Amino acid sequence: MTQWMKILLVDDADFFLEMERSFLRHIPATILTASNGAEALDVAVEHRPDLIYMDVQMPVMDGLSCLENFKSNPVLKSIPVIMVFTPTGGITKGKLEAAGCDGIITKPIDRQEFLELGHKFLFDIDRRDKRISCRINVDFSIQGKKYQGLGIDISDGGIYIQSREELPHEGNVRLSFQLPTDNPEKIETDGVITWINQGFPRPHLGMPQGIGLQFRNLGSYDRSIIQDYVSNKQ
Repeated sequence: MTQWMKILLVDDADFFLEMERSFLRHIPATILTASNGAEALDVAVEHRPDLIYMDVQMPVMDGLSCLENFKSNPVLKSIPVIMVFTPTGGITKGKLEAAGCDGIITKPIDRQEFLELGHKFLFDIDRRDKRISCRINVDFSIQGKKYQGLGIDISDGGIYIQSREELPHEGNVRLSFQLPTDNPEKIETDGVITWINQGFPRPHLGMPQGIGLQFRNLGSYDRSIIQDYVSNKQ
């Protein structure tokens, strides 16, 4: 089954398609994409994906309309469809559930939740990530404002930063940190906020207040440093 697994990602924003594709980068699957619901139906008819992650708000045909088309089509209705959802006044979780969606993820997208839901339908979507606990001082900026935090969990895909400050939920992130290795160079890269663990009560009480970041534009050399660090600490 593994070599034939197909996953369709549907979103009109390249940013989110890129993010979701990166979440699945270690998955043995063919990744298909579509930019709206009408295109998703065409792709699904042609390729018959094993799983679909679909945004709700899109031009041409929105996600809810597309979902209704999928679930009313005798050929396509068995394909699991996970909706990627930004709460609005027009479309609610109740409407998505009534239309027959198989799961809902809210934006900003949490990588672990993304993989956990996918794993329910495709066993080969591995929920595990080669990540380790750590204590790393991190300098970072969001929307140009500078912050300091403590990295407590890291992989070659991203880092969780503990911070008591109230942080923005979106915006361009730049971060810099040094791993406790023989390499004295700092790692500097861009990041994307994928998980907010702030507010009261926090979404995940088992983790300290902070944010999860996905690395963007991480160079191959810096990635290899992180991979070696993670491998040696496991």
